[in-house]
Amino acid sequence: MQLGELLVSAGSITKEQLEEGLRLQKQSKDRIGTVLIENGIITERKLIEVLQMQLGIEFVDLTKVSIPSLHRRHGKGERGSAGQRMGRSDPKRPQDG
Repeated sequence: MQLGELLVSAGSITKEQLEEGLRLQKQSKDRIGTVLIENGIITERKLIEVLQMQLGIEFVDLTKVSIPSLHRRHGKGERGSAGQRMGRSDPKRPQDG
């Protein structure tokens, strides 16, 4: 089922709102979800809820969770087990020779 139809069947928007969104989408060439949000027809949260149903995945708001760092510092010239140079924590920092 297409997203617009799913939004209507979930009761998130009316058929008329979907038609308006599709009309606006033709002008902007943006995705329907973007058009509906930018024109105040639906909230981002409501769109996410319906996308979760459509895609069968759970939404995780990364601004509200803490992810532990897996980064390890490596000394100058240290190489990984396969001989590759290890990454740095600051990509703007110049590479050592």
